[in-house]
Amino acid sequence: TMTDITSSTLQRQAFIQALMARGCMKEKDAKRMHKSVSADQDYIGFVAECNKSLDYVHFEIRTMKSLVDGENWVGFVNKVADDAAKSNTTWPSSFNHSQLLFFKTI
Repeated sequence: TMTDITSSTLQRQAFIQALMARGCMKEKDAKRMHKSVSADQDYIGFVAECNKSLDYVHFEIRTMKSLVDGENWVGFVNKVADDAAKSNTTWPSSFNHSQLLFFKTI
């Protein structure tokens, strides 16, 4: 129904916006955030749906294991290596050193 589509879309938008605001976060925190916006869908399926929504703007939510703390981290990633993307991964920027390494790794 239209209500289900709208609700699902709003849940994805809320999750994506919160992740964008943080840049990256531990996967356990992302899973907690997912539960707060959508109890209807499993986390992996939810992220897959978010990624479908982001595909047309060449962004993606990705997970990687940190070499520093051994935990899985989730980040918002630009899939296109254009000049705008490259300019945000040079020092200085609004990201700290660990965040820059995370994004350069993935």
